[in-house]
Amino acid sequence: MQRRQVLCALVVAVALTAGCMNAPRPTPQPPSGDVDAGGGSSVETPAPDRLSVPEFNTRAADDATVVGMKVWNRADRRRGVRVTVSRQIGNRTVAESTDLVLGVNQTKSAEVVFDMPYDRFQDGSGLDFEFSEQPVSS
Repeated sequence: MQRRQVLCALVVAVALTAGCMNAPRPTPQPPSGDVDAGGGSSVETPAPDRLSVPEFNTRAADDATVVGMKVWNRADRRRGVRVTVSRQIGNRTVAESTDLVLGVNQTKSAEVVFDMPYDRFQDGSGLDFEFSEQPVSS
């Protein structure tokens, strides 16, 4: 009886580890790439000297749609940036922008308002964030 239990345990152990024997060892990944942002969305982790939007949300306003976001300056310098948020709706692209000044490694909240009802905005696809550097006065 005891021999049968040991034999069953051995078979189970071999079966469970069989797929792991030939698995490649994990390699360290650089600190950039996609990370889970929760809610099924993924946000790119910035490489040094990059800007990113680690969090965003959309909500309805009076006959408009508001996109709230946090913008992260990963650079080691103060910078001005224009953040343009765009979305494909039907056969056209709608876009709105906001300008920010971000300090070293600073995250700042911002909003853009689209002049269209929320349900129409939700019918679109994709939500893109583009950055363009802007001059910063001293």
